[in-house]
Amino acid sequence: MSLTGALEAFPLPEVLRLLARSRKSGALRIDAVELQGRIYLADGSITYATTRREEDLADELVGAGLIDSQDWVLVERREKNIVEVLAEQASEQQLTEFLADQIADVIFRLMRRTDGEFEFSESVGPRYDTGVSIEIDASLAEAENRNIQWAEIEEVIPAITFHLRMTPDLPHHEVSLPSASWKVLAALQGEGSIEEVARRLGMTDFAVGQIMAGLTRDGLLEITDMPPPAAYGYGEDQYSEEPVPQREEPVPQREEPVPHNEAPDAPPDSDDEALLRDALSEVVTPEGGGDVPAMSRRRGLGARVQEAKGAGE
Repeated sequence: MSLTGALEAFPLPEVLRLLARSRKSGALRIDAVELQGRIYLADGSITYATTRREEDLADELVGAGLIDSQDWVLVERREKNIVEVLAEQASEQQLTEFLADQIADVIFRLMRRTDGEFEFSESVGPRYDTGVSIEIDASLAEAENRNIQWAEIEEVIPAITFHLRMTPDLPHHEVSLPSASWKVLAALQGEGSIEEVARRLGMTDFAVGQIMAGLTRDGLLEITDMPPPAAYGYGEDQYSEEPVPQREEPVPQREEPVPHNEAPDAPPDSDDEALLRDALSEVVTPEGGGDVPAMSRRRGLGARVQEAKGAGE
């Protein structure tokens, strides 16, 4: 089964709920301007989702300490799923939470777009078997929650491509950092954006954005580039420091009226085309009105073309 449509007419949450109720298995592909996503389902639950290359999943899992890189070849060969090659210090629950966070982030980003199209293809699976399934309703609820929380992040950091750095002076008040915040500061490497830090750590943009926004509020980070305000788009850089050149509108030229039966610079119709057009016009609108059966229309069209050719010889 193949299901296609436009997100403007069928929002992503509605499409996902339909697939969940039908317990479908397959791949839902979303194509929007500068953002493409894939959501994989099995029996109406989500097993994996991404807006990046599927090959990046290995690096993300290694960066999160969930797998050892040497074991990944077993997943590549489809001899084992990801649950079966977890690192000794990792658990299936940690993997589920990691993928649930990533899936919610993907849905959150795609939900903000109404300019794209979707296509669901049945019996198409992800490149890698995660061994995990996440309920669609839970993912949608988390995505909706992130949509609300992101407004608080963008009050501090307008876009995930903005570069930040550690402030040269410590704030006057005492600051206590949890391990996750310290990890982000270390991955910042002096200066970087939410997007860059998220990729270095194998975390979602949303999770890193929350931490970096908090560090900015506490006076530990500051934005190094501040382009003019503009409409914000999650995951897209809509800011530019270069002025946009104004296009000069062409002066409209007065056109000479074209006779009713003539087209400017149009090549003359061939005799066959003219005969076919005249014959088709007569068949579609027969004298006396009324419908003409399909078969008689086909025979009538051919007969009229032959008659017209014979008359011209």
